[in-house]
Amino acid sequence: MKKARAILCGVLAALMLAGCGGQQGGATMELKQYAVAQAVYPDYPRRPIEADYYRDDGQWDDSAYEADYEKYVDGLQALGKGDEWVDTTALTAFGGNTAAAIFTTQENTVYSPVSLYVALSMLTELTDGETKRQVMDLLGVTDSGTLREWTKTLWEQLYCDDGVNTLRLANAAFLNETVQFRQPALDTLAESFYASSYRVPMGTTAANDTIGAWINEQTGGLLADAANGITTQADTLLKLYNTIYYKAGWMNCFLKENTSADTFTAADGTGQTCDFMRRTVNGENYRRGRDYLAAQLAMNDGGCMTFILPDEGVSPETLLKREGFLTEIAEQDDYGKIHWSVPRFDASSTVELEDALQALGITDAFDADRADLSPLTDDGAYVSNVTQAARVKVDEQGVEAAAYTEIAIARTALPPENLPVVEMNLNRPFLFVIWQGDVPLFIGTVQTLEA
Repeated sequence: MKKARAILCGVLAALMLAGCGGQQGGATMELKQYAVAQAVYPDYPRRPIEADYYRDDGQWDDSAYEADYEKYVDGLQALGKGDEWVDTTALTAFGGNTAAAIFTTQENTVYSPVSLYVALSMLTELTDGETKRQVMDLLGVTDSGTLREWTKTLWEQLYCDDGVNTLRLANAAFLNETVQFRQPALDTLAESFYASSYRVPMGTTAANDTIGAWINEQTGGLLADAANGITTQADTLLKLYNTIYYKAGWMNCFLKENTSADTFTAADGTGQTCDFMRRTVNGENYRRGRDYLAAQLAMNDGGCMTFILPDEGVSPETLLKREGFLTEIAEQDDYGKIHWSVPRFDASSTVELEDALQALGITDAFDADRADLSPLTDDGAYVSNVTQAARVKVDEQGVEAAAYTEIAIARTALPPENLPVVEMNLNRPFLFVIWQGDVPLFIGTVQTLEA
């Protein structure tokens, strides 16, 4: 679909696309006592590691490696890997629309469109009437059955935990143990969204710690500060979560000996000294767009990371407000020799999303008098807040990123909670997008490099 990304990523994606497998780990084992409905994850094949195939005499055992790699590929194909991707047009449009509403300040911000999209998709199973229609409109879909099938297929295509690369998605609903919920809705979450449901003693340290431990387990501890700050109240009805954890290396790593100090000019004009990773790529796609320069680096899992450098005087958030911007930057038809200069960075943020979602048309869900959550419970309920915490780390070896989206639901009795040469020198505020196929996993702005 996207020419440049297909050139860089398509061949690898056919063999190394994510699949559904692996285990959710110790946090899930501890949650068994609270389980209402648990998702069943298919087994995911383990990718052979090249370093394991050197014999004692130092010679490479090519035949053994090839045989095991063939088994790995067969395992992927058995899970449907390499098949044509689901249509991600609606997801990309959603990512652009929501990013335009979320990126409004000159601060580092990281956002996962796919995490929010999946969390809202789960919310459609718990809502009805006008409340559901508003959510479906923002998601760009009209039929629940189609959304279930699409989301499940996307989950299976993305999910990877093969021992080398990781793209781990997880969903969960934490329910107040004192409230009666409708089982069919929870069963649908488990079957179509791989979401487990748990009854927990809301308003207790045990509930807070249990939810935080589950998030940490799913996100590799990358969001520990946010996850360890999770709180519940005795009257909290439901906490609905999607998490995403991504870790992959560059297709060609930056050499540490080429890293050197330079100056990054922050959004406020301050000069900041930091380490810049450098390398030159001969023959690479890029895009010289209106008010920006965009180029991408391939990841070794078949994904890629696009960096967007705004022209002098143009802010990253201005570009994100441009209609169709994500689709635009995916088309990189120019071709040249790119001198890369990329700062090591670790960007994170926690964003309250209810204002942005209401501005985009989801209003009834947040209104205690109008919200319709009847598929979930007979009790009056509404969405009290939607929060996303996200973080992206970039160094010479590759990328590590994580996000969680929380949708909190409260009883209505409670008040709402609040060949040309291209110089890709990222020495001033810039944007980035991490892709897997046509799926925008993370969007971020780096406005400063000081904590």
